[in-house]
Formats: sequence, structure tokens, C-alpha cells
Amino acid sequence: MYLYKLGAIPSTNTFLKDLVQQEKPESFTVVRAEFQTKGRGQRDTVWYSSEGKNLLFSVLIKFQGVLAEDQFYLNCAVSLALLEALKSYELPDLRVKWPNDIMADNRKLAGMLIENSLISGQISYAIIGIGLNVNEEKFPPELPMAVSMYQILGKKSDRNNLLQELVEKIKLYAGLFVSGEYGRLMQEYKENLYKYGRPAMFETAAGKIFMGKIIDVDPTGDLVLELQDETRRRFRFKEIKFL
Repeated sequence: MYLYKLGAIPSTNTFLKDLVQQEKPESFTVVRAEFQTKGRGQRDTVWYSSEGKNLLFSVLIKFQGVLAEDQFYLNCAVSLALLEALKSYELPDLRVKWPNDIMADNRKLAGMLIENSLISGQISYAIIGIGLNVNEEKFPPELPMAVSMYQILGKKSDRNNLLQELVEKIKLYAGLFVSGEYGRLMQEYKENLYKYGRPAMFETAAGKIFMGKIIDVDPTGDLVLELQDETRRRFRFKEIKFL
């Protein structure tokens, strides 16, 4: 991989998007920052991270002939890559929380933001931004569900080695995506999905709170829930969140 290692910047995703326009970098170019002033997660949330303690990076992946309608399988591939890389650290109960947060011990360990560039119905390239809580010692009280590897394991982890392992697994699973192994990716994704097949509380964008059970994820990434009255309902991203 070609690595840009930076200090404090607004966003690794933004830096990499600008780089694509200016220099045409190779696939699997990585931009890593020690601190982000405008780092974003899903739903335009701010990603909290102390300077120099965690992993904040973005990966460029270029594609040819991959249909835009299949982009959720890339989400599956990258989520599974992170899980696979983290398994060697013996973190408890690693899961993917729909659509792509990484949970450990029922708390949020990592998140990602995938931004795809689409041309004529195909994915030209993807920029995958990842925030992984590695050596963070304490989170602010407004983030009670956040957790770091240090808090779980009680010891510091080498961020350089971890980054290398993560990118290697992303390459591996991106290869499965490019090869069209969508059935395998979706199966593994569901097998590792947080709260899959178990009752959980959800909230709609309108503020309605209800109980449901995840029974499926369709190829577009929509979440299929079975409600208490045994009816089924499909939800798109941003239409629903876990409580």
C-alpha cells in the first residue's frame, strides 16, 4: 500500500477525494491522520478521537465493471475485513451493527463511512473512511456506548501493525467483492450481525420507538424486521436506528 501519514487534517476522506482529482493515486492508497478536525461517521455524526491514540484512515479502492446496484456488498466486505483483522486480538463478542459499525462487548469499537463514486451505473472507485478506537483511555460521558481496545484488553496496541493487518484484510475481502462472491459475503455478514434474530428496541426517524427482530438484510442493504404483531417491515438506512 502507498501510505500518506499526516498530522491534524479536517478529514482523511476529504483529503483522499481531493488527491484522486489531483494526482490519480493507485488503488489501496491509504491516508492516515493523527487527528481529524472534521471527521464524520454515519448520519453526519462527529467521530471522537484524542490525538495520536487511535486509527483514523481512509482507503481508496478502484473498480471496473462493478454495478452500482451491488454496492451494499462492498459494505459487507469491508465490515467483515475489520472483524477478521480484529479477531486475533481476542476482543469479546465482535459483531457488525447494521449497517457497518463494529461492536465489541456490546459497545462501539469502530465505525466507517464509505463514499462511492458512480459513473454510468457503475462504481468507479470507493473511499472508505475508518475510525477505530485503539488506545483511547476515556470517552466523554455523552458517548456511553463507545469503547476502545485498550479499555477492553488493558494494554496498548501497536497502531502501525494494526493498520497493516486491517488493510491486508480489506484487500482480501475487496477481492471477494470484485469476484462477485456476493452470496458468501451476505451470508458471513448475517452470521456476524449484531442482534440478528433477537428482539431489540428501535427508533424511527420520526421518533417512534418500537420493538422488532432482524430477520433479514436484502441486497440493497435494507433491514427487514419482524414486528411484535408478526408483520414484516423493511427499513432503509437513516429511517431507523438502534436504541
